[in-house]
Amino acid sequence: MRYTGMPLGMWVLFVGSFKKQLSVVYGYNSKTAKVIIDKAKPKYKRIIEGLPPYSWNMEYLPYPDGSGYEARFTSCGICTLMRELGLFELVPAMCRLDYSMSEASGVSEFVREYTLASGGPYCDCGYKKKY
Repeated sequence: MRYTGMPLGMWVLFVGSFKKQLSVVYGYNSKTAKVIIDKAKPKYKRIIEGLPPYSWNMEYLPYPDGSGYEARFTSCGICTLMRELGLFELVPAMCRLDYSMSEASGVSEFVREYTLASGGPYCDCGYKKKY
């Protein structure tokens, strides 16, 4: 699946939560987190205007017991974008948002073993139904 506008949409939707995760995961104070985000904005705009290809390659793997599914990503548009921005070391803070989004839904438990951002062979995003 290939969609160039997805990184921009993710940025707009989650920039506030990303700022919070910079504090939680990396221990940055809010002023430092704001500086990091502001530093990324001009570069991000320039990259989006050039419309380089960002993609997520995903495999859907339902759990055999019917309790949920795993989305296994072998490439990540956010990793690509953040590497180009020179901010790749911040991607684990963004990956942490998967837990927050699942918790906010209230219907699933998020399970993960690997992320591409931490050097894993893939990102495994598992969602198990809450009963």
